[in-house]
Amino acid sequence: MARKIEIPCFFSHFQKEQSFAIDIDEQEDISFRTLDNLGYNDELDKEFEELNPLSGPFLLKNAIRGDLIEITIKNIHITRDIGLSSCGILPKYLKKNNALPILGEEVVFWKVEDKVCTPFICEKITNQSIKLTPSIGCIRCSGDENDKIISSLECDEYGGNLDFIKLNENAKIYLPVLTNNAWFYIGDVHAAQSEAEIGGSGIEVSAEVTLSVSVVKNGLSKKMHLLENNNIHFFGFGNNLSHSLKSAFDEALSCLRKKNGNDALSRLLISQSAKINVIKLESPVIVSISLEQSLYFK
Repeated sequence: MARKIEIPCFFSHFQKEQSFAIDIDEQEDISFRTLDNLGYNDELDKEFEELNPLSGPFLLKNAIRGDLIEITIKNIHITRDIGLSSCGILPKYLKKNNALPILGEEVVFWKVEDKVCTPFICEKITNQSIKLTPSIGCIRCSGDENDKIISSLECDEYGGNLDFIKLNENAKIYLPVLTNNAWFYIGDVHAAQSEAEIGGSGIEVSAEVTLSVSVVKNGLSKKMHLLENNNIHFFGFGNNLSHSLKSAFDEALSCLRKKNGNDALSRLLISQSAKINVIKLESPVIVSISLEQSLYFK
């Protein structure tokens, strides 16, 4: 049974907060609550004023800088039946004749049930639903005092406001440890979300997350990567799509070549089996290249 951890306060940055550290043990199952991206809890009471509140910091003491931590998401339990979202597609993704303002418009309410999410339009529930697909939006280790502090609205090659729909139940994400001892935060759970979050938000909910953490000394890659549903994802970050794709493909190729020792075979396998996932379209552009896990692990 998971150890239930009380979260007395929330944070808006991925940084070491010594006085608030929550000690956890390796491979221990823990569960804790998260707020939605606007700071509302399971009773729709406002608990935090800044966007994307983070739960943590969780502290795993036997990791050192240069290690990875493997975080296994064991359960994402949504703790209320109302979700909140923006009201449509961001105008920058539509031609002028179809573009409508999103920022500053009223929040849309959704009824969140066991398997589906159904929107309210003009205060009336509609007869069309989308599948419930819970995922975690924010996750990252903290850096040292001299490292740049990343807010819960930002993302870089170490994690942050990733908003990747594949970071779901049973996924394993591998995060670079940036300090001696691993400090990490989690937040911003979505009941559902488009790829690339083209509406500017997911369906935002409060949740209880259950996970376990292990230290990885000599993993497949030293960079952040993800295992889910028998696929492995390598991430690319850059100022444009081309740069991000090159970063992701380079890492996928480097890791496969290291595993099988055959450059020509590695290039061939990736060229015929890779899938491209668009995670963010700007600031930075983030993609993942996914391949069958069996190529890397027998």
